[in-house]
Amino acid sequence: MMDLRFVSTEDMIKELQSRFDETVFMGAARIAQKNEDMTMAFSGPYHACLGLVEIARTAMKTGGFDDDDDRIA
Repeated sequence: MMDLRFVSTEDMIKELQSRFDETVFMGAARIAQKNEDMTMAFSGPYHACLGLVEIARTAMKTGGFDDDDDRIA
């Protein structure tokens, strides 16, 4: 397996967006105590992306869904 530490964030996001119809990605890295670098990317129809954000919000509030069969451990 390829070491992803050496893959640029832009290339990784482009590859993932090519595999899915709709995507929403957010990430933050603390560069210093007062600075933070945020990355946000989305692709797909507006309402589909909004739906993904709502699903993520619900999952974070509840700790996930009981019927998740496609978990990646």
